[in-house]
Amino acid sequence: MPLLGLPHVIIGGGVAGVVCCRELLRLLPPSSPAPVLVTVEPSLSLSTPAERKERKERGGFQENLLAAHDPDDPLVAAAKDVTVDIVTAKEFRRLFPKIRLVVGRVTEVDAQAKAVSVETAQGQTRIRYQDLLLATGASP
Repeated sequence: MPLLGLPHVIIGGGVAGVVCCRELLRLLPPSSPAPVLVTVEPSLSLSTPAERKERKERGGFQENLLAAHDPDDPLVAAAKDVTVDIVTAKEFRRLFPKIRLVVGRVTEVDAQAKAVSVETAQGQTRIRYQDLLLATGASP
């Protein structure tokens, strides 16, 4: 049974977590609670063409995340043009005011209580959720 009135919580500020939050905003009714994005990193990854275009026009930068890897690796060669914009938490909040961004380290996931505990610069906080998505990538 869904816990109405509680947000969807996404852990991970990479491309998957950010895209998930944006899709939730698009799909959920406007009366739904804002999705919560929890990330340990003080910067986040954006990847859609519109975001890249806007950042480029405003003087943002793109980083080829694979540039430091072996160019002869077939996976690197296949993804050589993949670029991701890296933005600060402040910039992310400006771009996506309807997403609640929490910068901190998840210290506990209590599946039974449907809550996550996060250690932030301001101290420990507990966030209850309707649904939880772990989008931490290769480094959980």
